[in-house]
Amino acid sequence: MTDHEPLPTAGLQHVTTFCGQCSCGCPELFVDPAADEDRRVVVTDDFGSSIRMSLAQLAVIVDDARNGVLDDLLGAGGSSAPLRAAGAR
Repeated sequence: MTDHEPLPTAGLQHVTTFCGQCSCGCPELFVDPAADEDRRVVVTDDFGSSIRMSLAQLAVIVDDARNGVLDDLLGAGGSSAPLRAAGAR
């Protein structure tokens, strides 16, 4: 696989594409109904890699985002800002 070759997604249910404004192979979120519960959520990136997590883990990320945990990362204008220490809230 090259750095920009998409991962096979047959059998996965597409949830959303992050960006979608270009043709660079944007990150995508899928659900794998055939996977074990702890590996059901699949996030692919534009470099041919993916991560898997449970729906419970995804819920923590969504809750953290809603509660502003990621705000410093994105900065006020959406630009990059220094990262907080891992696990800092």
